[in-house]
Amino acid sequence: MSQQLLREKAYRQVKQKIVTMEYPMGKQLVEQDICRELGIGRTPVREALQQLARENLLVIIPRKGMIVSDITAFELNRLYEARAMLEPYCARKAAQVAKIEQLEYLRSLFDRAEEMARQRRISELLDLDRNFHEGIVSILENPYIFEMAGRIYDLLARTWHLSFQRRSFEELKNTIDEHLSIIRALESRDPDRAEEAVLEHLRQYRAKVLQEPLRVE
Repeated sequence: MSQQLLREKAYRQVKQKIVTMEYPMGKQLVEQDICRELGIGRTPVREALQQLARENLLVIIPRKGMIVSDITAFELNRLYEARAMLEPYCARKAAQVAKIEQLEYLRSLFDRAEEMARQRRISELLDLDRNFHEGIVSILENPYIFEMAGRIYDLLARTWHLSFQRRSFEELKNTIDEHLSIIRALESRDPDRAEEAVLEHLRQYRAKVLQEPLRVE
């Protein structure tokens, strides 16, 4: 396997461990241990860790190496402020330009969402949630906006993982219903309604996440 493929493999695996909190916030990562754990050499692992540091998922500490970055309530507020500026605009635009098949795709994501929630298939729900929000952004066909949204979602993924794990079925069902409200607004081709539906979803989610501890107890 080429060095590039090994680097990408190390990047994906370490990132997944960070997002799912297998590597919790504040954990020190030792390069040699990561190499042994993944069965990958030092150069691709080092490059993968450096990339994750550039994405703010890791922090370089002089003479200590790298630790998994923390997320404070202040940072969480700033990330949601960024979402509140970006996503309502995307929803508004999507309501005007979305193709029928794009709207059908968004709705199809939720065909089995309630079943997933009832069965506590949290990883699948998280994938669904991200695919939904990225699906709306992708309708604009603007790679710069898509990249910005992706970086925000990467930084928030850990809080999503924690929050979904802690939610009851009823709370997960409410979140599903919020997404369906957004879909109905898009299908109605009503930009104002789509914008407000996304804003309401963000308000509800922000309030919920900020009520919860940001670390694993």
